[in-house]
Amino acid sequence: MFQSGEKVVYGNNGVYEVSDITTLDSAKADKTKLYYVLKSINTGAAAYVPTDSTVYLRPVMSKAEAEVLIHSIPEISAVKLSTSNPKELPRLCKEILSSHDQRRIIGLIKHLKDTEQKKHLQRKKLSATEERYLAHALMVLGSELVCALGIEKSELDKRIMDAIDNC
Repeated sequence: MFQSGEKVVYGNNGVYEVSDITTLDSAKADKTKLYYVLKSINTGAAAYVPTDSTVYLRPVMSKAEAEVLIHSIPEISAVKLSTSNPKELPRLCKEILSSHDQRRIIGLIKHLKDTEQKKHLQRKKLSATEERYLAHALMVLGSELVCALGIEKSELDKRIMDAIDNC
């Protein structure tokens, strides 16, 4: 069980802080069930998650783990996504994000950045779907790394992009 004040990765939503563990004061709520009261470190949004829920919750990685992950970025291959069928891209991106595997998420980011670069050479832009998943993948990965490393997001973005560009 997580403790109040602990930072956790919550589903595909990024990092949240456990602000309380309590019962809910609602007519529909089970008064015997405990809930984590989670607060997003990005947006301040609140989430109420039963402590016995199967929703994905895990502690934020350590600073050492974050450093190892960032140093391994150049070695991580871009995922191979067949984007010839535009309806497949959201399913594949959701599958990767739902895996909660940071290396696969980095592979997705690399794929989308490669796609962006190729389209730029053709004087095109990423599709709205590609832009949305790139932003979401960067948010999920970035919020955890910012928290683990204790750095500003702008510094993290530079470190990640430098690591990707050095591939």
